[in-house]
Order: sequence, then C-alpha cells, then structure tokens
Amino acid sequence: MLLFFLVSIPLSIGSILSAIPTRHCCLDDHEHTQFLDELNMRRQAEEDMQSPNNNVGKE
Repeated sequence: MLLFFLVSIPLSIGSILSAIPTRHCCLDDHEHTQFLDELNMRRQAEEDMQSPNNNVGKE
C-alpha cells in the first residue's frame, strides 16, 4: 500500500500542477499559426546553415 502511494500520488499531483499554466495560455488560431511558421522558418534556416553543401548547385 505504501509503495502504491509513493508511486502514484506524487505523480498525480505533479501532473495536475503541470497542467495549471496551460489554462492561462490564450492563443487564438492566428497566433498559433504565426508561432508555428516562425519556428519552421528558424528550423529551416538552421538546417541550411548546418548542411555541408548549402550553396553547391544552387543558382
């Protein structure tokens, strides 16, 4: 019984506490799309910088 408490109850409390900040995050669809677009552009720019042949064959 003690092992059940030590494993399940603190995990449940942590899960509930981690969900609290998401209640106050108010993003509409337009803002969400903007964030995703910017993240995709950053990822693409980073991939372009890391590729060994980043300008070979491009004209």
